[in-house]
Amino acid sequence: MATTENTFTGDGSTVTFSFTFPYLEETDVKASINGVVTTAYTFANATTLQFTSAPASGASVRIYRETDNENLQATFFAGSSIRAADLNDNATQSLYLVQEAKNLAIAADASAVAAQAQTALNTANTAISTANAASTTANGIAATANTALTNSTNAVNTANTANSTANTANSTATTANSTANSALSTANSAVSTANSALTFAQAINPVGAVIWVAMNTAPTGFIKANGAAVSRTTYSALFAAIGTTFGSGDGSTTFNVPDLRGEFVRGWDDSRGVDSGRSFGSFQDHQLQAHNHGELYNTPSSGQDQAGSGSGDNDNTSFKYTDNGGNVGNFGTETRPRNVALLACIKT
Repeated sequence: MATTENTFTGDGSTVTFSFTFPYLEETDVKASINGVVTTAYTFANATTLQFTSAPASGASVRIYRETDNENLQATFFAGSSIRAADLNDNATQSLYLVQEAKNLAIAADASAVAAQAQTALNTANTAISTANAASTTANGIAATANTALTNSTNAVNTANTANSTANTANSTATTANSTANSALSTANSAVSTANSALTFAQAINPVGAVIWVAMNTAPTGFIKANGAAVSRTTYSALFAAIGTTFGSGDGSTTFNVPDLRGEFVRGWDDSRGVDSGRSFGSFQDHQLQAHNHGELYNTPSSGQDQAGSGSGDNDNTSFKYTDNGGNVGNFGTETRPRNVALLACIKT
């Protein structure tokens, strides 16, 4: 289970407490003392909080992460550049939200709380039975009092005590029922939070989404976009999303994911007419547009060479082609822009 909080016990003098969980923003780190949220602290360093005053001796100190679930770390707009760091921040935000929701759900385990409430209710029922027995005894004492007036006062007192015990038992039962209802409400809230976090994570990275990561292994929930044939059963959601667009695998039990190794990605033309005739997911080989390199030179007068002098050599009317010998600049076996090699992964 991922760590999303650390707890401590105050000693009345310590003001700095170090925590071990990662976070995206300092505002995502929260603190409470004896269950009451406090903001009376500052960051001593990236993993240490310094309280304005030392928590009292025996006080319960909790430092926990509460990642923002209202705003994305990064938002992309049409025509903007997509950075791997922004994609990673969004994915990390989703991961943190899921971790926190899961831990909240575990902490608010409804079945455990309901079991405690049932135990309290059983205790209350036992107390009620005891009170009923005491009431029966009181009735017997009252009958005896009819024949023994001297003992009647004691019998009445015993009956009053029994009634008080019954009232206490009824109050205990009411409290137990209230505790059980509160626990159930807490559990339902935790489940709702977990579902919201899961929906949020799926909205950020839907099945079939491609991300670029600055590591050589795919993160959880993703596989490498390396053209591999993968199981249609194991990755049924991804198969439903992309089908056999990038290859049908063995034709029955597997299908291929896109192979983005060593490739530049180009936006699908989708009937725009810039890159006509392209089908979605198709491969396109490298190409250099046809062009010439040329320069003007003087047409020589009669009896003069091309570098002659005189008015007949200044008309700049002739044109000759030159070629590129490849002896200046970064020449090689392909045409490419500056680039960085990252790992392409696809959401499963």
